[in-house]
Amino acid sequence: MALIKKIDYKGNEFNDLHKYEIELEDNGERVIGNIFKKTDNPYFKEGDEVEYTINDKGTLKLNKPGQTPYNQKSTLGYKYQTKDLEPERIARSVSLKVAMEHADRTGKSTKEGLKLAATFEKFILEGEIKSLSNESDKVPF
Repeated sequence: MALIKKIDYKGNEFNDLHKYEIELEDNGERVIGNIFKKTDNPYFKEGDEVEYTINDKGTLKLNKPGQTPYNQKSTLGYKYQTKDLEPERIARSVSLKVAMEHADRTGKSTKEGLKLAATFEKFILEGEIKSLSNESDKVPF
């Protein structure tokens, strides 16, 4: 944990970013580095306690105590994968739309419409529905 001792505005010089020189005191040791902000507000003030990292170029990454650090390379391992799930998403959307339109036109309840949507989705993704294979021309829709 470090304490901000001094904040000096150094101007608007790097890709329209505002540069601030920050002086920290960390366990009696003086640390000086820079932060860059898109606005002319450094979001920190003298006397704030912060957690920090500093790179070899002297750029600081500051966080308030307990705040999750911003990290572009997340170590959480979560990655939203839209391509792999796209066929399922499309099938679910189409099934829901058609089933709810059918339920509305035929006076069925929302619950029955959702059940029909699940049947449509299963048919789209898996093909033949086993419960229909023994019946002649009856379909659930």
